[in-house]
Amino acid sequence: MRGQRSPQGVPGLQGRTLPRGNLPGARRPAGGGGARVTPPRDRADRRTRKLAELEPGSRGIVRRVSGEPGLLRRLMELGFVPGTPVTFVRRAPMGDPIELRLRGTHFSIRTSEADRIDVDPF
Repeated sequence: MRGQRSPQGVPGLQGRTLPRGNLPGARRPAGGGGARVTPPRDRADRRTRKLAELEPGSRGIVRRVSGEPGLLRRLMELGFVPGTPVTFVRRAPMGDPIELRLRGTHFSIRTSEADRIDVDPF
């Protein structure tokens, strides 16, 4: 399946490619090439942490989502896009999965998926 690079209008996404047709309104750049993905910033210059590193009850703003195209698509469909506030609700007794609240909805995701989401705690 051919893909296209994630559009420049979605800062913070670090996926290699996204399958065509999954981003409504996305346009292909002239010349057929994909748009550049925002380069990763050094995590040391900010308080940015992995979502899985937060403690229950803490909150943060999604800054970057990385991973394979299928995972990126799933997380974006759930609402994990840069600039979105997220609350870490609790961790399962064995440590996995974790429960999060995003835009008023509760989600459970694997810790390995939460490791692909960078947040700025607040």
